[in-house]
Amino acid sequence: MADAITDSASCDINMIRQRTMPFFRIAGMAEIVALDERVAGLLTSHNMDRDDRLQGSWPEAQDSANPRLPACIGKIAACSQAWGHEQSRWFHDAGLARHLEAAAAFYAPCLKPDEPFPNNWWQWQVGMLYDLRNIFLFAGDALSSATWRNLSASFDYLCGKIWDYHASANRMYVAFSLLGYGLSCLKADALATASAWCAQSAELVADPLRDPQGFRRDGSYQYHGPRINLGYGITHVSLLAQAAHILAQTRWA
Repeated sequence: MADAITDSASCDINMIRQRTMPFFRIAGMAEIVALDERVAGLLTSHNMDRDDRLQGSWPEAQDSANPRLPACIGKIAACSQAWGHEQSRWFHDAGLARHLEAAAAFYAPCLKPDEPFPNNWWQWQVGMLYDLRNIFLFAGDALSSATWRNLSASFDYLCGKIWDYHASANRMYVAFSLLGYGLSCLKADALATASAWCAQSAELVADPLRDPQGFRRDGSYQYHGPRINLGYGITHVSLLAQAAHILAQTRWA
């Protein structure tokens, strides 16, 4: 994923960003307060400053085979959302920026695991991409160019190992991670892939017989077999609707 968006590109990146960020940003003061409290707790329990990275308490997963690694990236993503949210008490906080850079720099080399992925595959192939997207979008300005490049390479690596998600909501989750990644890194191929995945998912919804999973003609949503799956269907359709709004009247519509 290396093709950059050129100045001659017809789409208005600022318009796409304005449409996208409300879906990615935490909304509601109660949620923001809860996020702020979580970050305060992490900064108290996790000493990961730039000058003390090797003595910090975040090196709990220093290799790519450690099942705790996705949870560590999730902590960095939470801090990133607070750092980049105008209503957060941590908005552009210099101390938090130091912790973000140190933690991201420490873990970036570990984010290229070999299959089979330890613990739950979803954490690595869906959740990790979701968290990396939030780090790029909300705290990209807090990271050094070297750390940014390493995280970007890890994102590309993980995308290269994505399963065939069929028509599932997981495929849309990854598409939205690619969308945010493409916006933050200005990578045209990531945006094009996200758009293609959304279009394919829309076709599978319109023609249920094309895929053994997803929506059926009777309106049910089958995933993980013929059982009750609360959440998959509504998530799939909601993300498709959001994608249609975000990409409308752009070269990736």
